[in-house]
Amino acid sequence: MPAPSLLSRFAEFSRAFNLLAPGDRLLLAVSGGVDSMVMLDLVQKLKTEWGLDVSVVHVNHQLRGRESTEDEAFVREAARSCQVPFYCKRVDTIGLKTTLGVSKQVAARQARYQYFEEIRKATSSGRVATAHHADDNAETVLLNALRGGGVRGLAGIPRARDAGHLVRPLLFARRVELLSYAREQGVRYRDDSSNATVAYTRNYLRHRVVPFLNKEMGTDFADSLNRLSNAAKRFSHLLDLLVDEQWRRIVSRRGDSYSLLLSAFTSVPVFLRKEIVVRTLREMAIEPTVVKVDEILGLCGAQSGHSISLAGEVVAVKDYGHLIFAKRPESNDFSINVAVGATYSLQEFTFTLDSPCPVPASYNGAGTTEYIDADVIREPLTLRTWRRGDWFVPIGMIGRKKLSDFFNDQKISTPDRFRIPLLQSGNDIVWVCGKRLDDRFKITKRTRRAIKLSYSPTINPAN
Repeated sequence: MPAPSLLSRFAEFSRAFNLLAPGDRLLLAVSGGVDSMVMLDLVQKLKTEWGLDVSVVHVNHQLRGRESTEDEAFVREAARSCQVPFYCKRVDTIGLKTTLGVSKQVAARQARYQYFEEIRKATSSGRVATAHHADDNAETVLLNALRGGGVRGLAGIPRARDAGHLVRPLLFARRVELLSYAREQGVRYRDDSSNATVAYTRNYLRHRVVPFLNKEMGTDFADSLNRLSNAAKRFSHLLDLLVDEQWRRIVSRRGDSYSLLLSAFTSVPVFLRKEIVVRTLREMAIEPTVVKVDEILGLCGAQSGHSISLAGEVVAVKDYGHLIFAKRPESNDFSINVAVGATYSLQEFTFTLDSPCPVPASYNGAGTTEYIDADVIREPLTLRTWRRGDWFVPIGMIGRKKLSDFFNDQKISTPDRFRIPLLQSGNDIVWVCGKRLDDRFKITKRTRRAIKLSYSPTINPAN
């Protein structure tokens, strides 16, 4: 009985794992290499029978000069020959690498997948298909094992991710099969010269390590790695269920920031903590390396305010009972002179110093309104942000207290400390706005005139 054809195996694999289905609107990521050109040919042969609506997307990373430009032209012509829409973007990968503070390969990958998703949405496509194959997967498993990537790493390349919007329908096929198919079917393709160099770790494994192991062990090492990958994928599915359950309990999101509740986070086994951190980093499109994960776990035992850089402007911060993953806050330092009888409207708050008035019979000396002794303050009056080393005398106390200690007592996070304005008279802090008045400026029995202070935040600096 003849072996099933590559086309029939492609169709069966796609059906079995719900990677492609009849009637799909599909976006094919085509680089011009043999794997993606074979995928394009296979989909073209299924297009009519399955009623597929197909488009091609290509990213020119501009890393190989004229060769990159010729790849783009080649894929454009292939799409034209297939009579399918073609979408392309040229990316300044080196500039992006510098901006993000990552490797060239990571910058290229991030730009590539971001553009795929952008075009997927623009074309209302259900899925983006990439042409990763079984040898790619085996190399990924080996690379992850060498990096200590754990079970997830041993699972290799997922068949689908991003809620099924990104699929890999060629993961069943070996590289030699794709080359044989291209030769037999006359599929034209381009060779990427960078694939021949062993300067990159993946290429070194492909050209030196795997062939050596095949020879020494007398076996197909890539096949063994793929069997290991399939077993790890099954285990990873069970792990996903555990992580999902803990994720809902431990992690909260606000905008682009993520917060891990430490009391709950540290109560789960270490392997689950690592998985939760990995998911958090992936949610933020950050490569979850072993080093990053271990640094983040180490941050749990650090003092509040300690942080580590993750990628670009993104940091992880220990903030009392939480680990916060967010972009590094932009500096919003300000210092403005203010005058009695005036109102000041800034982006995050409004502040008013009323003109002197008789001491009110009663007042609520807390929250967003305070009264101070008009004859105690002196110019210049300044409204400014917190500076390390600031101190004041909290109302009801005799001795001074460092503002950093006050903020610690109040459980105010480091980023939020810079959002709380301080009213300063001369060199003395009068009011930590909305939080606490300085005892030296309070209303007393000797006070003859009072000034009403009002602070109205438009963004609550400390929930």
